[in-house]
Amino acid sequence: MKLNLGCGPRHRPDGYVHIDREPSAEPDQIVDLEGTWPWGDGSVDEILMNHVMEHLSDHVHIYKESYRVLKAGGILQINVPHHLSEAYYGDPTHVRPVTLQMLSCLSKRLNRMTIERGWANSPLAIYWGVDFEVDKADVSLTPDFRDKGLSQEALDYAMKHLFDVVEEVKFTLRKVA
Repeated sequence: MKLNLGCGPRHRPDGYVHIDREPSAEPDQIVDLEGTWPWGDGSVDEILMNHVMEHLSDHVHIYKESYRVLKAGGILQINVPHHLSEAYYGDPTHVRPVTLQMLSCLSKRLNRMTIERGWANSPLAIYWGVDFEVDKADVSLTPDFRDKGLSQEALDYAMKHLFDVVEEVKFTLRKVA
């Protein structure tokens, strides 16, 4: 089973079950993602959250429930506006950004490494009983930075330090069994 969580009006033709809490979105199922999820343990192959996570306040619940319902090796796709963009700050319903560093805290492998090195990172995967690896983080640049011929070094610097360089980030996480 593949779930399109918080689908809104964005229904996909490729076999996803469309989930939303708003009846006007005409989902296949009405579910409040910050409440109890109706799917069984290990019953889901893939979860898509396309511009949803930034609207939710209880990320701990979302990551725990995603981990619970995904099969071993299952995919959690999280697409969000970049935390340093007008796309994020321009919407008053956005309550929390999602970053690569935050998602890296969901890896038990990385948690163990940070503990061994004495770093201050919170070992959230260990605390919360989840284990995800970030397989991919793709970025979409704003029009001002597309096709400008910048070196990768200059682009990396701009993405880290400047506002409105990246519009969207697409994170692909894999559940570790």
